[in-house]
Amino acid sequence: MYTKDHREDELRELIERFIEPDEAQRCVDDIRHGEDVLREYPAPEPSVDLISAIKGQAAVQLQHKTYRKTTYRVAEVAAAVIFLALIWAGLLGERGGSEVMAASIIPAAVWESDNVSTADMNLAILTAKIEQIEEEIITLESDESGKTSSTAMAELEMELAEINSDFWKGQEE
Repeated sequence: MYTKDHREDELRELIERFIEPDEAQRCVDDIRHGEDVLREYPAPEPSVDLISAIKGQAAVQLQHKTYRKTTYRVAEVAAAVIFLALIWAGLLGERGGSEVMAASIIPAAVWESDNVSTADMNLAILTAKIEQIEEEIITLESDESGKTSSTAMAELEMELAEINSDFWKGQEE
């Protein structure tokens, strides 16, 4: 355990790193005198009323802080629930609702028909386009057309790509 003299020696060594040794001893003496004055004249204790008032203000501040924190947490949970409900409703709208809507849009005759491609107008058009391309391919293979084979095939590929995009978009030309 450190004694008072040992602490003063360490303090003097520390101060001597920055100033002359005789000035360092005066600084140590000043510090010791200041500590003696503080011990002789301690700070007055606060009154009981002041301590009660401080505790009351702290309790009110803590209550407001707790209330705000709880309010923010409730708002966060409510926002998360609303967000998840909107996502869930959007997913149901895209999946479940669209299947029911698509089934109700298709006429009953299509469901009862043996050949769906002839019963639905859009499917009939797409089927006709595919058959036309098939005929053009057969014509190109037999080389009855005057076009060069590579140019005609490129045009067919472009038409096929266009039909494919129309099919997935649900549009017709």
